[in-house]
Amino acid sequence: MIPSIAFRPVLTRKANFTVEAFSHTYLPVPAVFKRFLHKIDSESEPSLSKEKDPTEDEAIKPPQYPAEDWIGPVDNKSNLNRIRFAQPEDETKIEERYRLLRQATHMWNQEFWSNHNEKFVKAKQKFTEGMFMVRGQTILSEDGTKRVLTPEELAEFYTEFLEQNREIFRAYNREWYKRNIYMLWPALCVAVVKSLKRFRRMR
Repeated sequence: MIPSIAFRPVLTRKANFTVEAFSHTYLPVPAVFKRFLHKIDSESEPSLSKEKDPTEDEAIKPPQYPAEDWIGPVDNKSNLNRIRFAQPEDETKIEERYRLLRQATHMWNQEFWSNHNEKFVKAKQKFTEGMFMVRGQTILSEDGTKRVLTPEELAEFYTEFLEQNREIFRAYNREWYKRNIYMLWPALCVAVVKSLKRFRRMR
């Protein structure tokens, strides 16, 4: 079931708005992991003020039968965009099967990165508290400001965290490739079906 949330179409020069066609292929672990480490690290500190997204009022919901994929807001746990996958009204069995495969893969990614990010934040918090305990300090300084780790200490944590989760990332990589390879044939079939639909409409 698709959650009732606002989705924002991607702006283009050709029209006031349109939807973005989203490939089923996901980024491999190394690039994705670096991106999420940076994002989690930068968002782990509470923000004093949160500005409203200037385009928030322009957010709209996708139609009941979207012809293209709709990219929604970022999930606050996984840091992945929510997606309303294309589901044309005249969807064939082949298109439905491909859509369900993509949905399952996206949900699998959402679950993996939600769990991973939660583990990352907890591990970093534990490491930080341990470092300050060794120094005989608390996280808060005398003037009430929050102490931060040095770049060298953070590098030590990242190295340790990566090493501890090496097998998990390898398993993720294997499953990622397996799922994407499995979707190649359905994707090709759907491309043929869409071409036939366009040809029939032109006649």
